[in-house]
Formats: sequence, structure tokens, C-alpha cells
Amino acid sequence: MKCGKLVYAFAKYLESIDKERYNKLLNIFSIESNDNIEKSYKAAIGNQKNESVKNSIYKLKNTLSNTDNSYLPFRKSKLDFESLNKSKKENNTIQKCVWDNYIDEVLDELETSKENFKRVYYICMKYLSNIPAINKENCDISLFDICKITSAIAKCQEKNDNQFILIKGDLSGIQNFIYKTRKADALKTLKAHSLYLTLLQDLCSKYIVRKLNLNITNILYSGGGNFYIIASKENIEEFRRIRKELSELLLNAHSGELYLALAEVEFALSDFNNFEEVWKKVGDSVGKVKNKRWSEIGLQENFKKIFGPIDNGGKLNQTCSICNCISDELDEEKRCPLCQSYIGLIEDARNKSYYIEKETEFDLIKDTYKDVKDIFKALGYNISFSEDFCRENERTTAYSINNFDNDNVDGYIFKSTKLSTNSLDELVASNQLLGDNKIGVIKLDVDNLGSLFINTKSIGQVVGLSRNISMFFEGFVEQIIENSYTPKECRRYLKTKNWKEKITIIYAGGDDTFVVGRYDEIFEFIYVLRELFRTFVDCKDKTFSAGVGMFNSDFPIIKTAEITEEFLSKGKLTKGKDKICFLGEVFTWEQYLELIKLKNLIEKIYEKTQSKSIFEKIDKSTKGFKAVFKKGSNNINYIKMYRLAYYLRDLRTKDNITLIDSLVEQYESICLSAVVKSDLSKQAMIIPFANKWAQCNCRHMIGGNKNV
Repeated sequence: MKCGKLVYAFAKYLESIDKERYNKLLNIFSIESNDNIEKSYKAAIGNQKNESVKNSIYKLKNTLSNTDNSYLPFRKSKLDFESLNKSKKENNTIQKCVWDNYIDEVLDELETSKENFKRVYYICMKYLSNIPAINKENCDISLFDICKITSAIAKCQEKNDNQFILIKGDLSGIQNFIYKTRKADALKTLKAHSLYLTLLQDLCSKYIVRKLNLNITNILYSGGGNFYIIASKENIEEFRRIRKELSELLLNAHSGELYLALAEVEFALSDFNNFEEVWKKVGDSVGKVKNKRWSEIGLQENFKKIFGPIDNGGKLNQTCSICNCISDELDEEKRCPLCQSYIGLIEDARNKSYYIEKETEFDLIKDTYKDVKDIFKALGYNISFSEDFCRENERTTAYSINNFDNDNVDGYIFKSTKLSTNSLDELVASNQLLGDNKIGVIKLDVDNLGSLFINTKSIGQVVGLSRNISMFFEGFVEQIIENSYTPKECRRYLKTKNWKEKITIIYAGGDDTFVVGRYDEIFEFIYVLRELFRTFVDCKDKTFSAGVGMFNSDFPIIKTAEITEEFLSKGKLTKGKDKICFLGEVFTWEQYLELIKLKNLIEKIYEKTQSKSIFEKIDKSTKGFKAVFKKGSNNINYIKMYRLAYYLRDLRTKDNITLIDSLVEQYESICLSAVVKSDLSKQAMIIPFANKWAQCNCRHMIGGNKNV
């Protein structure tokens, strides 16, 4: 019965299509059908009518899409680029022979792992995520999600049939924590802090689940500094004790810099059909907890720990160069033991294929911590990374990192552990003699994501939406960079090909993503990412906005993040959002593509003429560009607009006259389009910003220094 509740929904699915394979599943697992498990299943299904169609086998409707004919391929989960083109406008059914072979493979996998609950869970994730929960047309709830939710509800019903709590955890202080770096190894430190936080978030959610005697299916979602857990109402008092334990642990480990806000809301079995209200309420409750942080452990009793001073002060030579704490155990680079352990963590994880998690007894909470692994031990886990697969015993779980293709592992996780170089200077260094040595920074955020969840009715749809959004940003983005993948339709416009070496994800959790790299690679990568996200969601109302900045590699990383965050906010404040704020100027994505095309043309002219005057002339023609258009009017000052043609006359040669004329024509077209679309300033600003990008790309490098 251990795995029977987990595969109950799968059994219901098989029973509606093929009795022979249904009976085969019953021979593998002991699956009892009783009132409680049936109630759990119906609550998980929600408003979906359980009326399977007998004569056809249907594909899963893309839950992210708002079109009527977008379906997922009937296949196991993969982080590949075929999956990114998964929403096909084609027949929404599959042949019975194809279905037979696929289901037989699933049953064989389950047979070999039937005694291992976690392994069965991840087999279901891999094989059932792209199958509809009910075999009927336009079902948009995944069979895996219903298996997971049914198991979670049934586990809670062991204590209380009808009353539940939804727990939300929200880790705050993330930004300041991540950006505490020093120039010497800023990239590695950023990556180390980010990895630590993702592991801390995951292990805190697992700590709660283990303490409440639940299982991994009860973690509905974990990503982006948040997690959600479904538990029984009978768990409330124990949960509040756990909340106090976790607060004490984080306070002792991080002196109040990181805080895990935990809150719960009660709801009934019937509320699963209207789950967006429960989701919204627990979010509101967490917001209230964040406004009175640390109150759960007693502000008076822990006044000194919370409000300081956190140390007795000391000499400059006793100050950690990263976190600024006072320590008499600094290493040669003036890092305290805890900061040294962050670096050790990323070095351990760097470019590894497997993440190993071993359950241990919970360590007693210490007054101070000098190693991140001691913090993890307090949560009940020993963790490590490996290039080779290994499993010690039944308390050890081996996960494949960002790869569904490994069939020997216990599970799959999506983490950014790739790190091609140690420093920002190395990251931005050009392999060619052209181009500025500058870093590019991306901050992006999915538009209106909160309202998407609130407007999603059933728990199955909520879990499916969160899982798919996280899969893209935590899984696919890493693979896009690793393979320097560019869709065919973008390849004629984009030039960079070395994303694996020149771009690094600092964090990509939930919907919030921060990426750094060499500026020209970053400028093109963001457009590709947006196009692939559009393909992934296959709808117009799920979009993201982005801020993109360019900085010297020695500019403080926290300032680059703050400035780029301001760019992102600027884009999101525009009507309809779905914009890119590029170097401080907001463009639509269509305008950004025009900017890329114009940049390419300017570069071609420079390659022909080898004269940097092309940039100066375009610059001169666009001085005070917003004045090209008369204030309050759609009339163009044609004298100013045609000034570019005049400035470029002496660059014309027999070899480049076509390119020069093309540039003037494109210049005119952009200005005319600005008038037609009543988007004067933004459309027109394509020209100076394309010129600025091209000028950066064409700077000559001698001995690693600019020579313009």
C-alpha cells in the first residue's frame, strides 16, 4: 500500500482504456479502493468530469496555452528543444499501438522500483507529466499532478478526513545575501550563494515534511524562494513548533540576514475545487508574518541576536572580506569559515551530473555555524555532488541534475551548477580582437504571474502551472545556454555562439531570473529566451518583461543588479508589460528585433569601410532625436531625418553603396513606422541604441585594452 495511493490515479486512467494493463498495474502494487482514496482522487481532479472516452486516446492539452488546439506530445519528460516546440496544432489523439508501447515501458519501470516510494514518484514525474489525468478531449490537468495530489491528500486523511492546512514558506533577504561579494571572485561567490539558497529552501521544505510524518508528494511546489506544503489540520501545533525551530536555526546561522516566513491557512476537502482562494489566503498570511518577523521565537528573549550588536567589533584585519563579520579564523583571502564553505559548496557542485542527498538524524541547533553542511545536517541531510552515479543505502537519494535521460537514478532535480570560469573578467574577455570587455546583466520576471495563479481554479491546475513555469526557468534555461541553442528563425539575425563559456545563470527560480555574461552574448540571448518562452507557453497572455544592462567588469555587482532591476521595473510599468528595457530605454520585443537587424547592418558597413566615422555620423544625426518629431504632432522634421544621408555621403564607395543606401532606407522606415504606430520616441530610439551596440562590438582590442 506504500505506493498504492501514489499510483491510484494512474490505475483509474488505465482502467478507462485497457483492462489488461490495468490488471498488470494491480499485480505490481497493492491498490485499495475505498471511500477515502476515492475522495482524495475526486478532490485532486476538481471540476474535471471523470467521463473517459472509450474509442480514442487523447493527448494532454497545454495548460499554459489559451488556444483550443495546443497539445503536448505523448512522451516522457525531456529537457530538449523538441519539447520547447511541444505545442503542436495537430491531431489531439494518438494511435492505440503507440499508447500500448509507451504504457508497457512505464509498467516495466514501475515493476523494477515498486518498493522505492521516491523512485516510483520520479518515474511518474518522468512518464506521466505529459499524459491527461482523464482520457477525454481538452483535459488540461496532468496525470502526474493528479497522482501526486491524490497521494498528498490521502496521506493527510490518515489523521483527519476533511480538514487540511496549506503551508507556505517564503525566504526573504535573498537579494542582499546573494550580492555580498568582492571583486576578486565575485562570479563564484554569487553562484555559491545562489546554490546554497536553493538547497536551503528545498531542505527546509523536506524538514517540515519529515517532521510532520508526510512524504514528498505533500510538497506541492518548491522554487524561487517559496514552497507550498499540504498537511492535515491535526499538524497545526507541530507545524508551529517546527516554524520556531527553523527560525532559531536561520537566526543562529545568519544573524537575521535570512528569514523564512512560514504561515498556514485552514481549509476543507470541498475547497480543493476552488483552490485559488486558499492559495491567495496563504500568500496574504505570509505577508503578515513577514511584517512581524522573528515574533515566533520571542523578540524579547532573542533581542540581542536579532537587533545586535552581532559581535564585539574588532580590527580591520579580523573582518571577513565577503560578509564583514568579525572572525579570528580568516583564511589567506580574509574569508570567514562560513564564507569559505559557500565556495567549497559551489566547487563541489561545479559542473557535476549528480546530487546526492542522505537522510540523517536531525542535529541539535547550534549557537553558531561555520559550515553550510552543518546547517544542512541540522535539517537532517548530508549532501554532496558527484560526477559518477552512486547510492549508499536506502536512506540515500541520488538525483540526476537537469537530465531526464538517466534511468538509474532515484530522482531528478533542476539546479544551475554550471560555472565555466571563476571571475567576471574571464567571463567577459573576448576571444577576438573586436568588442568591448563589458558584462551584460539580465533581470527578468514573468508578467502578472500572481493573477495567473489566483485565476486558476483547481489544485491540479495550480500545481501544473507552477511545475511548468519552474521547469522552463530552472531546467530549460540552463540547457539553452549549455547548447547555445538558437531557433532557426532567429539564426540569420544573431551572431554569438559561445553561450556555454560566456553566460552564467546566477539564479533562475520560479519566474525570477538573473543572468550575467559577456554583453554581446547577453544581448542576443535574451531575445532567444523570449522567443523560446513564447513557444513553450503557446499563448499571448503569458509573457515576461526584462531589464538588460551593460557595465564594466569591475563595477560593483550589487549596483549592476540594482540598476538592472530598475530597468526591469521600468519595463513592467508600461501598458501591457511584455517589454524589454534595454540600457534604460523601453522597447517592445518587435522593436528590439528591429534594433538587432539595424545593429547588424551598421556592423557590415563598418567591416567594409573600416571607418569608425560611421558611428560618429549616426550619432550626430540622432542627437536630440526625440526632437525629430514635433511636440504634440505626428509630423516629421524631414530635414533632420534626411541629415543622416548627408552625413554618410563621403562613406559611399563602389563596394558599400548598397549597404549605405540600405541603412538610410531602414532609418527612414523606422521613423515612418514611429509615426504610423504613434510610438514616436520609443520606435525612433532604435537607431541610437543599435548604433551604440554596434560601436561596442567593433572596438579594436590590443593587448586586452580598448583602442578606438
